[in-house]
Amino acid sequence: MSGNRIAIIGAGQSGLGAFNACREQHFDDVVVYERSDSLCGLWANRDETQREVCNTGARLLPNTTLNSSKEMSAYSDFPFPQHYPNYVHHTLMREYLLLYAERIGIKDNVKLRHELIGCQQNTDYDRTGRWRLTVRDIDNNRVFDDVVDGVIGQRVVVLGVGNSGIDMAVELTKPKHRVFSQGVVFSDDLANNIIKGLITMKSDIQEFTATGVIFEDETVETPCDTVIYGTGYQQWYPYLPDELRPELNPSLKLYKHIFYPHLKHAHTLAITFNITPAGAANPITEQQSRYFALLMVDRCRLPSEKRMLRHIRRQKAWVIRHYPRYDKHSTHVRYIKYMDELAREMGVKPRLWNYAFTDPKLWWRLYAGPCVPYQYRLD
Repeated sequence: MSGNRIAIIGAGQSGLGAFNACREQHFDDVVVYERSDSLCGLWANRDETQREVCNTGARLLPNTTLNSSKEMSAYSDFPFPQHYPNYVHHTLMREYLLLYAERIGIKDNVKLRHELIGCQQNTDYDRTGRWRLTVRDIDNNRVFDDVVDGVIGQRVVVLGVGNSGIDMAVELTKPKHRVFSQGVVFSDDLANNIIKGLITMKSDIQEFTATGVIFEDETVETPCDTVIYGTGYQQWYPYLPDELRPELNPSLKLYKHIFYPHLKHAHTLAITFNITPAGAANPITEQQSRYFALLMVDRCRLPSEKRMLRHIRRQKAWVIRHYPRYDKHSTHVRYIKYMDELAREMGVKPRLWNYAFTDPKLWWRLYAGPCVPYQYRLD
């Protein structure tokens, strides 16, 4: 689609899905800005020297493995290779992402070592909905502006809240040390290590002492040598205008956790994976990006601002009913319901009863089987 320039911020798993969604809608001018020197985001698993060069602080633990199965974690049009195990190691996840990147042909559209440092409405925004990006070429220390018609940015978290802490706890049981942990999440090795006494589950820390910690509901100090924070990530969007930064405006909520309802051209700026799903990341970020791309080509439309705000209030009420603290859980979503909602707005939700007559075997798999991402490619 000539005349539309789309910018994607980041070439991790979300950025790859976003590029493919734009490619499917025939955008011929898509640029992907990636701060590091390679694709795959955190899954690239750089060593200490590489992380210093790329200015990326996180890395994967040696034992990091997907906690969702490969069929539930795949992009909807690109299954994992059959020979991969059901739960893939992070090295295979990187391999899968590189295979996907090759398939969608992203190489010529990526600008590596380019960092987004500003995103403002262009002077003609009210008329065109365009955005002005300020980008720094890290290698040449050159700053330049880029005017685009749509922006997709993402926050990519490797395994979600709590998982990194448990991965670390499991990894630390390999030497003969006891580990105290406060989180309860998924890990095949967690239960066995608890039974063996290598990991002891505890409540919150009440206070630190010179030689250990005191847990809540306890009066005796528990000696410890090291405290490792596996407390998750804070949302941070320093390149956005202050009025659009969620971390500075706690009351600012996004429609479907993607779009700003109060913007005149709300569909031109999308934040993907700004959520905490009870499910895999790839299918959700891809679904969000497909929604953005279809909005940009007028194949579907956002609801009115009033309806978007009403939806946000309903989502808030649901979180308050199901979680103890709204401020910590405001981005939690129900995976299947969320995927179906986006699919319905895009017009790609499978019409089950049609298949009951035309393909009964497929209908039964859709009706009684797992909600695999491939089903959102049927209609």
